[in-house]
Amino acid sequence: MKSKLAWAAFGVTLAVSLGLRAVQLAAAETFGAWGIALCGVLAAGALVCLLACRSDHTMVRLPVSGRLLSTAYTLTGILLTGVSVVYQAWNKTGKFPYTTGICTVLAVAAGLMLCLEGCLFAADGQNYFADHPVLALTPTLWCCAELVLQFRVNASEPVSTENILRTGALLFLMLTLQALVQMDTEVRRVSRGRLFGLTFATVLFAAASALPRFGNAEAAAYPPGLLWVLPVMGAFLMIAVCTVRPMTREELTGETEDEEVPEVRPVVMKDAPTLTARRSRGNRPVIASREDRRPLSPNEMEKRLERVLIQYLGQKYNAKCYFYTHKKPH
Repeated sequence: MKSKLAWAAFGVTLAVSLGLRAVQLAAAETFGAWGIALCGVLAAGALVCLLACRSDHTMVRLPVSGRLLSTAYTLTGILLTGVSVVYQAWNKTGKFPYTTGICTVLAVAAGLMLCLEGCLFAADGQNYFADHPVLALTPTLWCCAELVLQFRVNASEPVSTENILRTGALLFLMLTLQALVQMDTEVRRVSRGRLFGLTFATVLFAAASALPRFGNAEAAAYPPGLLWVLPVMGAFLMIAVCTVRPMTREELTGETEDEEVPEVRPVVMKDAPTLTARRSRGNRPVIASREDRRPLSPNEMEKRLERVLIQYLGQKYNAKCYFYTHKKPH
């Protein structure tokens, strides 16, 4: 990236927020002075990351092939599906059963799409989302459903730091997944600054929300599995944005340039000046190739001159053959 301020702000904010979160959990505080300080630090750090990343306007794309990215897609899909199904079975008699069921179905569909993309990407470098842009929206739809469920949880429970952190993480996660979908499907060009800024904000809130009070089973069950899914999605986003590649000029303009065949011509080079004695006028020049500055042997020099002379005559003169007929007098 052009500026290192975003990385520095991300590291400092992550360290400070994790420290504040640990202190808040040790004080057994649901929401208070420590919670307000934590939310303020996360909001300020995310804002600095977003503003610092705006200076990088380099358009990026997925790499042609990569085992790391394909493994990240596959593992994320498997964990998203498994965690959602397990927590749905655990929380089937809890609050909001219908909304939770819809979120679980969308989570399974999103996990399957990520697994499919990872398998195809590992097999032959094929981008499945580029050919099926509608299916690429499945992870984003799952995130929207989880956000609706989180809003319902926020309205039915007292204000707590856990719910605030999950809401912020889901908001930034939805925006990041949308940017990834636009880049994967090649519907819209995405800059590296936008992608990194949203990813940093998502990881900040997801890492802070990954330190819950596990003794409270109800807090760990709403929404189902989100305490485990958010760190997984944060790690997946970091791997995804760190493996993107800048777009070439041909990809940006949509034009392909013809490769120019280098013209091989002999170059007459003078001998290097010596410090001890002056060159005499009778020294012969050294003929070498423009690609290879080493002197040529007499045999190679004759072949090179002959080939160049033939090419020059073929380009300079348009040789034609004329046939004459002589009629015999009667």
